[in-house]
Amino acid sequence: MTIARRLASRRVRGLASMLGLAVAYLSAAAFQAVAVEANPPLRTGTLVIGDRVTVTVELARSVQEQARGLSGRRELKPGHGMLFVYSRPQPVGIWMKDMRFSLDILWIRDGRVV
Repeated sequence: MTIARRLASRRVRGLASMLGLAVAYLSAAAFQAVAVEANPPLRTGTLVIGDRVTVTVELARSVQEQARGLSGRRELKPGHGMLFVYSRPQPVGIWMKDMRFSLDILWIRDGRVV
């Protein structure tokens, strides 16, 4: 095999490797985009606090919905939030996995913010 053919063969292998890496990277990026957008909005309701504040809330009722929360969402519209519904008072831990924006957390009990 001549030197020219060996160099051409190396270039082809190098380009093939780079193409393979590019495809793998783009596939991973596409999967991440799909995974992030795979957290669709939940059923909504209206929360009224006092006489002045009305918030449209997504209702996180199941353990799975509560664990997922707002993870991966790009934004939350003004006047919107998520309400975690529990059947009884209990200790609750909140974490912000994969959050892209800051959160304000209110604890509500017996119709009052505590």
